[in-house]
Amino acid sequence: MADPQVLWTLAVFFGRLSLQAFGGVNVALGSMQRFFVVEQQWLGAAEFAELFALAQTAPGPNVIVVTLLGWRVAGLAGALVSTLAMLLPAALVVYLCACTLVRNRQQQVVKALLAALAPATVGLLLASGGILARSSNHGLSGWVLTLVTAVVALSCRAHPLWLIAGGGMAGWLVQYS
Repeated sequence: MADPQVLWTLAVFFGRLSLQAFGGVNVALGSMQRFFVVEQQWLGAAEFAELFALAQTAPGPNVIVVTLLGWRVAGLAGALVSTLAMLLPAALVVYLCACTLVRNRQQQVVKALLAALAPATVGLLLASGGILARSSNHGLSGWVLTLVTAVVALSCRAHPLWLIAGGGMAGWLVQYS
């Protein structure tokens, strides 16, 4: 049976994070990494990056990383608590905001708010990418691979699975050559 204190800690952390993660789970990776690796010391940086990579290869929404983190720390109960705590508060706020925005969509303040959220989301995504790169790159070859992958991802519409496969092959070649 999972420790109730751990479950409560997961619920409070993901419930609060749910209300702060504008743009999805990936923009909150920095906060998750700091919480799980630095503050709670439940995971190492490499294990956190591995769980994120596993979540990205699985079909479905990016929120799977939250489920995996909860599972790793507290088993099935941790997975359920983490997932529900991440989804329910944000879903309620989105529903209430959507109802309000639809009623007031022509007001200038609503237009300004929506315009301001896009650059904030991009900044949070870039910060999350930087944190993951620092956690998983341990040498020049890792940084070069990260840079090449980012350039390819931004310059063409390659499916992410092709980028993951290419990165795996490049890593294998570097390791065994």
